[in-house]
Amino acid sequence: MNPKQLACVVLMMFIGGITYFGQIVHQKVVLMKNAAVDAEADAQAAESNRQTADILTARTKAETEEIRRFLKAWTPHVEKTQTEQEVESAIEFSLRDKGISLLDEIREQTGLCFVTEAVDERSFDLLEDHADMLQIGARNMQNYGLLQAVGKQQKPVMLKRGISGTIRELLMCAEYIVSNGNYNVMLCERGI
Repeated sequence: MNPKQLACVVLMMFIGGITYFGQIVHQKVVLMKNAAVDAEADAQAAESNRQTADILTARTKAETEEIRRFLKAWTPHVEKTQTEQEVESAIEFSLRDKGISLLDEIREQTGLCFVTEAVDERSFDLLEDHADMLQIGARNMQNYGLLQAVGKQQKPVMLKRGISGTIRELLMCAEYIVSNGNYNVMLCERGI
């Protein structure tokens, strides 16, 4: 090979090297541009997500404030109370007369209506003029004397199903109340 040919080969190799290097640089530039576009898209998505989060936060704050205002203005209209409870222990005590006077005092101050349990005919006599609704608890579901006494007055009655009572037995117990003239009977599952 003569020197001219050798110079041409070296020049062509040099041009090929420069072309190859140019292609590599071009690929790197394209990758960097794509990365910049992706980063910009990610930044826009992040901004959009931030704006959405701000909107949701504002909505949540507004809803929370609305709920807070509602709860502040809302007053319960019925309160379940217990002036007497059948207890297993003879040491435990009942409020009875004191509890009834407390109910009257609270009703006068707040305007609340009360549901309280009549555990026997004596407590029914005490509660009849004071409670807005009488509850016959699960233990007394089949206390037929109490059911008949409650049936002879017109206050609403909540009758709870006994622990082993069937639905049919609950309905039959409610029939004792209804057959004595009180149609204001609410049936309640035990534990509710």
